[in-house]
Amino acid sequence: MTELKITSKSSLYKKLKSIGLSQGLINKTLPNWWANDVLKTNAGILEFCLLVRSRLGLEVDIGESGDISFIPRTNNIEFKKRANVEFDKLAASSYLAQGISCAFSNILKSNEIPSPDIKILRHEIQKLEELNLDTVVQLFWKHGLPVIFIDKLVSGFTKPAGMVIKNGDSYCILLGHGQKSPGAQLFVLLHEFGHILSGHLDNKDIVVDVSMNELSGTLLAEYDVQEIEADDISLSLLRRGHDIQGFYSKIPSRPSPARLAAIAMQFGKPLGISVSHLALSYGKETNDWVVAYSALKFIERKAEAQAIIKQEFSRFINRMYVRPDDLSFLNVIQGIED
Repeated sequence: MTELKITSKSSLYKKLKSIGLSQGLINKTLPNWWANDVLKTNAGILEFCLLVRSRLGLEVDIGESGDISFIPRTNNIEFKKRANVEFDKLAASSYLAQGISCAFSNILKSNEIPSPDIKILRHEIQKLEELNLDTVVQLFWKHGLPVIFIDKLVSGFTKPAGMVIKNGDSYCILLGHGQKSPGAQLFVLLHEFGHILSGHLDNKDIVVDVSMNELSGTLLAEYDVQEIEADDISLSLLRRGHDIQGFYSKIPSRPSPARLAAIAMQFGKPLGISVSHLALSYGKETNDWVVAYSALKFIERKAEAQAIIKQEFSRFINRMYVRPDDLSFLNVIQGIED
C-alpha cells in the first residue's frame, strides 16, 4: 500500500478549504459513525477520501508519492445569482448537489424506478384537482423526480433558492429558499421544473437559482432568457393558463391582508388557480410584499413548506431500499434527525 503524505487532519481539511469547503460543512456531511481519529492511519485517510468523493462530488487524486489532491468535477454548472453573491460562496452548494444526485441515482436504480417523462408529468400537474405544494411534491415523487429541502447546515453556508440537477436521464430538485410559505416554495419548485421542461439542462448538469425575482429577489441578469422561460412555465401552471387581470381589478387600494386573502380565494378557487400564488402575484405587481405575505397567513394557516417537503421525502423513501449511509446523508442535508 502506498504511504500517504498526509499525516494530520489539519492539512487534509486545509486542502478542502482551498476549494470552498469548510471543516464544519464536511463534518456535517460525514456519517454518524465517522471519527477523525482514524485519519492517523492510511486506511482511515482512504476511507475519508471515498466519503468526500461520494458525498461532495469531488475527484480524489493520489499521486505516486502518496500526496492527495481534491479536484472539483468538471460538471457544467450555471448559476443564476444576485449581484452581491460571489461565485466562490456557491461552490459548497454545488458540491453537495452532486453528492445528493449520486445518492438519489443509486436509490432510483436499486429500486428500478424509471426516469420521469417530463411532458407527461406536466400534463399530470395540469390535471390536479387541487394545486398546492403537497399535491405537486407527491406527484413528482410518484414520477421518479425527487424533491428535497436543503437545511442551513453550518454558519456561512450559502443556500440556493432552488437547484435542479441532471444525472443521466434522471433529475433531482433541491429547494433552499427560506420562506416557510407553501405557496412561495411551490413557485420555486415549478420554476425549477420549468428549467427541465424548457431543455435548459440539455447541455448542463446543474442549474442553480440563488434568488427568485418573483419572490422579491433580484437576479444579476434581470432579463436572463432562461429565467423568463422558467418563470413563464411556473406561472402558467400556477394560473392554469388563466389571465389574472380580473383578480387585480377586484382589489381595492391598500387592502388589508384579510381582504386580499378573501378576494384571492373568491377569484382563484372556482378556476383552480393557486390561491397563495394570487396573493404573491399581488405582492409582485404592487411591491407591497408586507400585505402579500400577511395574506398568506389567512390562506395557508399554519402550514409550513419545509415540513411538507420533508414529510413527503420520508413517506416515499420509507417504501424503498436505501443504503443506511445514503439515508443518513440525505437526512442530514434536510435537518431530519435519524
